[in-house]
Amino acid sequence: MSDLDRVEGIVRRFGGIVAIAAAASTIPGVVRSTLQRGPVSGRPELVFTPARLLAISVGWFGAMLAGWRPLPVRPSPSARLLFLGAGVALFGRRPDLPVDAA
Repeated sequence: MSDLDRVEGIVRRFGGIVAIAAAASTIPGVVRSTLQRGPVSGRPELVFTPARLLAISVGWFGAMLAGWRPLPVRPSPSARLLFLGAGVALFGRRPDLPVDAA
């Protein structure tokens, strides 16, 4: 296993952890969205219960995970380094700053 493969594996695991943390951070918002505020027509509390929303989310992500197939593309090591560098640059860019201000 080359150093590049090792770095790519670490970055891939870190990306997975970040994705799981981002998905988990939406749970409080989902729970808050089920609380009634203002006039309501119908019975949304029967449709949008936290347990039902959680079950739908787990089912959706489970189906996506089960159906995942990697693309049959094998980039060269130099292209993989380019993608890694571009990802780091995009991850570190602050969206509240103009592009020319560093």
